[in-house]
Amino acid sequence: MLTYVDRSAIDRDATVNAIDYQFIPNEIIKFDSVLMFSNSNQEKSGFGSRNAVVFQHNKEWRSGAEFYYYNDKLNIDDMGYLYRNNLFSGGANVSYTRTDFAKIPLF
Repeated sequence: MLTYVDRSAIDRDATVNAIDYQFIPNEIIKFDSVLMFSNSNQEKSGFGSRNAVVFQHNKEWRSGAEFYYYNDKLNIDDMGYLYRNNLFSGGANVSYTRTDFAKIPLF
């Protein structure tokens, strides 16, 4: 996605672009990534990235991890909303899902 904004009233022009992709090499693992770039005549160029990996171990078990990096110059507010820049964070998760319960009449 590429956006260009020209706000002549406030003497601002900005270009924001993002590359969003997904790679699924098999039925067990999935990679997601978003790369973001920003540039304007009022600020220096910025960069950000969100990366995730998900493992579907079997029908019930799933785990994954995410990592975020937004440098202090990233500003995508001309294209969307960025709740903050200058961020490096990550997290992990494990989930168990069961959907094959026996039918029980509710009434």
